[in-house]
Amino acid sequence: MKIDYTFFDRMLNHDPALPAVPLYEHGVDYPVIRAIMGYADDPDLSTKEGLLTFWKRWIDFYDQMGYPYVSVEMSAF
Repeated sequence: MKIDYTFFDRMLNHDPALPAVPLYEHGVDYPVIRAIMGYADDPDLSTKEGLLTFWKRWIDFYDQMGYPYVSVEMSAF
């Protein structure tokens, strides 16, 4: 797979034609998301319904905060 670094290169070289550098946050802890979004409880991650609720909340947070992506990090083990 070939990765296109054109935007990154333009950003590093301060290309004035770029509209803006995208907002980026590597990770936000779920308790912070819960507090900002006003969730009163934690979903039960041992159930399918709980996992779906967790990911919906995670995606909604990034969307509502204006991020152009959703940050996901997973362990290889």
